[in-house]
Amino acid sequence: MSDFKTRLKEERKRLALSQEKFAQLGGVSKDTQLNYESGLRVPDADYLMAIQAAGVDTKYLLSGVSSEAQLSKQESELLTATRLLSEEGFASVMALVNSLAPIRRNKHYIRLTTDEQAQVEAMAAENGVSVSDMIRMLAMEQAKKLLDFPQTKRMQVSVGGDIGQQIHGDFHGTLQGPDMRKKITKKK
Repeated sequence: MSDFKTRLKEERKRLALSQEKFAQLGGVSKDTQLNYESGLRVPDADYLMAIQAAGVDTKYLLSGVSSEAQLSKQESELLTATRLLSEEGFASVMALVNSLAPIRRNKHYIRLTTDEQAQVEAMAAENGVSVSDMIRMLAMEQAKKLLDFPQTKRMQVSVGGDIGQQIHGDFHGTLQGPDMRKKITKKK
């Protein structure tokens, strides 16, 4: 493992961290970090997992083969630049990337009331399936109905609720509702 110490030091320098700050990332003292980099001690798995979470290429540390070796030059440059960003800078870059990249969403979240949850649990027990499978089956059934809906007909959507509630989601087409514009008269 003589090369491990050299690679560990290279990774620390690549991230532009002092031994003290790098030691803090790994949850060890500065002296322990010094021992790792000089080859006097070998780190444990907890240390490696902690520094990996901070952006250290543990594959490179252990094998000498960089994880970035599988990346294109553009991907590698982007990864290197991203690692140098502040949290706000990273959030901005991710927002830009997400706006440019094709949408690939495979998880959807729904909120159920307590009564709806109880109904779904009862239906799942009745059919001998898990609650998540029951929700998936209900969603697929509803999606199939929507896909089979003739495109020439106009879909009616009614939304109820208290004043101030918001509706989230996409709607394609014309949405009509009651006329909320009433003449306001001032009391004298």
